[in-house]
Amino acid sequence: MKDYVERYIYAVTRRLPVNARDEVEAELRAHISDMLSEHPDEAEIDHVLHDLGHPRDIASNYDDRKRFVIAPQFYADYQFALKIGLVVVGVFALFFSALNALLTVDQENVWHAIGYVIEHVLNGTFNAVVYGFAIITIGFWIVSSDKLQKNIKPWQMKDLMEVPKDHKTYAYKRSKAIFALVFQVIFSTIFIVILLYYIHQFGIYDNGVLVAPLFDIDVIGPFILVIIIAEVLVVISQAMLVLQRKYTVPMLSVYTIGKVASSILTLVIIQNDGFITSDFITRSATNMGILVADLSHGIHVAVIVLTVLIVLGTIGDLFTQWRKLFKPLTKNEKKA
Repeated sequence: MKDYVERYIYAVTRRLPVNARDEVEAELRAHISDMLSEHPDEAEIDHVLHDLGHPRDIASNYDDRKRFVIAPQFYADYQFALKIGLVVVGVFALFFSALNALLTVDQENVWHAIGYVIEHVLNGTFNAVVYGFAIITIGFWIVSSDKLQKNIKPWQMKDLMEVPKDHKTYAYKRSKAIFALVFQVIFSTIFIVILLYYIHQFGIYDNGVLVAPLFDIDVIGPFILVIIIAEVLVVISQAMLVLQRKYTVPMLSVYTIGKVASSILTLVIIQNDGFITSDFITRSATNMGILVADLSHGIHVAVIVLTVLIVLGTIGDLFTQWRKLFKPLTKNEKKA
């Protein structure tokens, strides 16, 4: 029956540093002996050992070693490094994942391509963020270890960083900007993929064969490169907002150039009477049972309405964005 006592003592001491085990064993053995009668039975031993508590808890009480992944004095710096590091890693991963999706997309149709882009961008970004988290955590674990801390030189006043001039200004809520950036990157990537690889697939099909393409590639083709550049500028401006956490003149300037260029190019394209092919108009009118002239007139009206919406939407969007540069943040926006 004493075997249970030995097993209990071993369960405690095996969890302790080697140099402390003998002392703890002797102390624990004497304590248990005082609690037991001269000839204890199994029930009494069971009662005494349970009164003492789980061997894990007893070992924890004897062990004065500090146990943590990141030392408390480094934890605030660790959190700050995570916020900055994961944002930077995420932004770069988002861009490279989108670029990789552009270069590797080879799907049967536009719907499969859209799914491929979304999955590729999100998976690539998520994996990079996970790796970034692991690297930063391991790095701080190493730096905050007892052995390494002994070799760290005492801090000096000259090591203190200068106080930023705008350190008391309120920062834009980063989570909102990150969500907007992810959406913008995915949308822009899908848009560019369609322009480069799938725009010729839109139209009217007969038995699986394209008989009337929707768009005239000769009209749209010359503008594709500039449209892509405009989209990239908008994405870059959103990335600047994520990294800086505030609206700045450079950020809004890049955004404005991209938005204005995109809107102007869109207007130039839709104002061209030939951007929708005559074959598509003719076949669509026949399928709908209306005159070609009536459908052409309807398209013309739709173009006018779309032009007004694009102009007003662009002006309104730019006004709203630039207003945020000068307008004080609301209470909700002040929360970082």
